[in-house]
Amino acid sequence: MAQALRFYKPHWRCGLNAVIPVLSGLLLEPLAWLQTALYSRRLATIQPPDDPVVVIGHWRSGTTYLHQLLASDPAAATARNALTVAPQVGLLLKPWIVGFLNRIISAHRPIDAVPWSALDPQEDELGLVRLTLDTNMAGVAFPRCYPRCFRRYVLASTASFRRELARFTKLTWLHDGDGKTHLVIKNSAHTARIPLLLQLYPKARFVLLKRDPIASIRSLVQVKQRLGGADGISGCARSTATG
Repeated sequence: MAQALRFYKPHWRCGLNAVIPVLSGLLLEPLAWLQTALYSRRLATIQPPDDPVVVIGHWRSGTTYLHQLLASDPAAATARNALTVAPQVGLLLKPWIVGFLNRIISAHRPIDAVPWSALDPQEDELGLVRLTLDTNMAGVAFPRCYPRCFRRYVLASTASFRRELARFTKLTWLHDGDGKTHLVIKNSAHTARIPLLLQLYPKARFVLLKRDPIASIRSLVQVKQRLGGADGISGCARSTATG
């Protein structure tokens, strides 16, 4: 959050949306240090599969449904809700996070009618934003700055994002890869990051989904409106934050 405030100015009407992320982050910080200490050696040496199946395509084109189908394979490892909500402690607290999420989350996602649970698959962008603000999700938290965030963090990338993407993939493999043979990644924003993904995973295989553009855009607008009200914090801070 401190990083966000360097570039963005929260609106007072949306201030409450920032309270839970800030407080939960502060409470989990000591445990995040502990996880880093306990798993740093394994994270440095572990090698996830270099041929992941990567599901891409425009938002609201069916990528979530395909991700769920592919992740239902018992041999497939993928990022799951229990990891993406708090990857900095997801390995250390996995049993507790699973139990807690299954008690508090709704039977369906707030943005649509898709069923979900603690161990249902989730796109890695939601976990990456817990590790670095340099993601597409920055534009969700600060909707008025979305074009700038999209250009900076989707059409381009930063060293922080590349580093944390590799780290998050390793966390995913440690979290869900025991006894598994292959990795599934789903993220619509990765549609613009194929060269970067091929640098990290030279044998990556991509599955591109297409849907009628008007239907995708109409659905995406509805989702953005719901997310903006639930998660939006505000707009740009100053002229240096617009780009």
